[in-house]
Amino acid sequence: MKRVLFLLLALSALIFADGLNWRATLGDAISVAKKQDKMIMVFVESDYCRWCKKMKNRTFINPNVVQRLLQIEAVKVKRDDYDTLQDFPSIRGVPTIFFITSDKKIVGQIVGYVDPVDFLSYLNDAQAKAKKLKKEI
Repeated sequence: MKRVLFLLLALSALIFADGLNWRATLGDAISVAKKQDKMIMVFVESDYCRWCKKMKNRTFINPNVVQRLLQIEAVKVKRDDYDTLQDFPSIRGVPTIFFITSDKKIVGQIVGYVDPVDFLSYLNDAQAKAKKLKKEI
């Protein structure tokens, strides 16, 4: 029974590895986030960044992380996409993750690789801050 459960978890991790609904552009993510009243995660990466790959292959396939990320809009942005990143603080390194509201207010930021437990902690803080901002409006 344990083997079957393990195989199911492993299979679900593979399915969900790209099961996140990554939006093609930040504009797409903002548009959907406004309609559905969601927060946005902007994952800034580089093609040759081993920590970015580690983040995608370890943190973003964790079932708990996947479940939480399905509740927000996610978009991948290349570090050298200056047009998209012009309204963000300068990128000190990759991976960098911004959690933003649909009106582009930054409510959280992560620089560097984080494991699933730490990622969820950052996400909780960002969601709490976004919720607080909503109440202030």
